Parts: sequence; structure tokens; C-alpha cells
Amino acid sequence: MDTVMYYLCWPLGWIMKWCWELLNNYGLAIILFTLCTKIILLPLSVWVHKNSIKMVTIQPELNRIKAKFYGDRDRIAEEETKLYKRVGYSPFASSIPLLVQILLLMAVVYIIKQPLSHILRLDAGTIAELARLAGVGDVMEDQLTIVQMVQKGLLDASAGEGLASALAAIKGLDMHFCGFDLGVIASEVWGKYIWVPVIAGVSSFILCVVQNMINILQVEQSKLSKYGMTVLSVGISLSLGFFVYAGVALYWVASNLFAILQQLLLNKVIDPHKYVDQADLDESRKALADIEALDGKNKKDPKAKEYAKRERADYKKFFKIVNKKLVVYSERSGFYKYFEALIEGLLKSSNLTIHYITS
Repeated sequence: MDTVMYYLCWPLGWIMKWCWELLNNYGLAIILFTLCTKIILLPLSVWVHKNSIKMVTIQPELNRIKAKFYGDRDRIAEEETKLYKRVGYSPFASSIPLLVQILLLMAVVYIIKQPLSHILRLDAGTIAELARLAGVGDVMEDQLTIVQMVQKGLLDASAGEGLASALAAIKGLDMHFCGFDLGVIASEVWGKYIWVPVIAGVSSFILCVVQNMINILQVEQSKLSKYGMTVLSVGISLSLGFFVYAGVALYWVASNLFAILQQLLLNKVIDPHKYVDQADLDESRKALADIEALDGKNKKDPKAKEYAKRERADYKKFFKIVNKKLVVYSERSGFYKYFEALIEGLLKSSNLTIHYITS
């Protein structure tokens, strides 16, 4: 993993260094860095947006498949796979941004806790010498400790020759933003830093609310999925705010806010409503809802719920039977005499399995 993070942090570290040198403000540099990553990943975001639109355009057909083969999970999965292949939809596309975001988040953690390597770009020998003078054990993990000691003037007297420029650069690395030290962790200092996880959680909540209203794919999700994702996102944001560097939390907040802006722009440029047949979508939803509800609509009948439960169970049982070749349906059980000769003849002259059902 360290090798992966090295190759990931190397180019991202240069972007962060450029942002820092351009603005000379650590917090603003993180915000600009976040914007740069959004721009770099814009082609991926456009692809995911188009894939989401494609998913919603085939939703009516998916609803009808679920209604037609209600209860037969294997058949539904088979038909869905065929449909995905036919239209070129990737059901895993929605997980790609999450994976990318996790990798970026890990990279930001590394960049912020290793400012000597990624922002100031000091050579390994200089960093090792500073670590020796500071008495820290891990050159990569304790770089923030070195920064704090230098800025407090604890290394000036004992600094060796050739470190003057490095010490000057470190003293100029002000990691404060809006009164917060972005190099500390809220759970370790508390006080006013309790606002860090709160702000992170609020930004995530706002993102979820807006996405549930304007993201074409999330709009079609059930309320349970929407609320569940909101709770999960806010929970993750609160954890990030408590247990990672405040600078990482700032990146997360900026990323959430830029995600809202990005979604608005994508909807403007590639309007989902131009591709979605809303009338067909509503009709397919109703067809599926009718199958799921079955006879449960008659609320006045005291046995309505019992009948609905029994019918739903029978429906699922019927569709779980695979490879049905011939099904005979009779309106009443007493009508078997009209089908008996046909069924007996087919059984004698073939190896078919015949399913006879009644209402």
C-alpha cells in the first residue's frame, strides 16, 4: 500500500505544492487543490453521469422484468444482466467515484502529515537530519512534529550546518486557517476543534439532500436507500472530522460543496430529462407496485391482509420453479375435468412437466 500511495502522492503533492506557492495560505491551498482534483476527474464524472442517465432510461424495462418474474430472483437477475449487456450499462459504475474518492482521501492524509516531503519537497537526507535533531523515530509519520518544533524555535540552537534554508522554509509553512491548525486532530485537542466534525457532517448532509433532489439516479431510489445513504455519509464525515487531521476534514468539506456545483453543471450541460420518458417510467412503477400489492387494496375485508400474504407467497413459489415449459391455468378447481384428457395425453406422449394451477 505504501508503494501505491507513493506513486499517487507524488503527482498530487506537486499540485498541492503549486497551490501553496500560488496562494501562500494553507487552507485556501487545500480548497484549490480539491478543485483541481475535481477538474482532473471531470471526464470520469461525465461518464458516471451518462451511465446514471442510462440506468434511469432502462428503469421502466427493469420494473416490468421485476413484475413479470416477480418472486423468481434468479430469472430477474438473468434478465437484468441481458438488458445491461444490450444497452451497455455498467452496474459497477457508481462504485468507481467512491473508490477514487477513498484513494484521494488517503493521498490527502499522506500529503498533510508529510508536508516536508510533499509540499516543501525537502530531500530525504535533510528530512532525516531534522528527524535526528528533533529526536523523532519515524521520518515519514512524525513530520508534523518536526514542523511544530521548528516553528516553536526548538531546533534553531541545535541545527546542523546546511539546514538554514530548510528551517526557513518550515517556519514559513503556516498551517492555520480561520483560527484552526489544520495539522491537528480534533479528538486529540477538543476545545473549539469540536466544530471540525460538525462542519464536515453538515456539508455531507447538505450534499446528500441536494443529490437526492437533483441526481437522476438517486431521485429514483427508495426513501429507505436515500435516508440510509444520508445517515452513512454523515456518520463517515463525523468520523473523519474527529479522527483525521483538520486539513483532511477541510478537503472533505470542499469536496462535498464542489460535488454539488459539479452536479448542477452536469445537469445543465447533459440534461437527464431529455433522455427519460417520465410517463413510461411512472407506468412501469405502477405495474410493479400492483404486483407487489396484489389484493391488499381491499382494506375493508378483514381477511384482506391474510389473502394478500397468501397470494404473494403463492406467486413467489410459482416463479421460483425454473424451466416451466407448459402451464395450464383454470379459473376454478372444479374445471380440471375439462383439461384432464389433454394433460394425460401430453404426459403419456412426452416428458414434459405440466403445471396446473387455479385461482
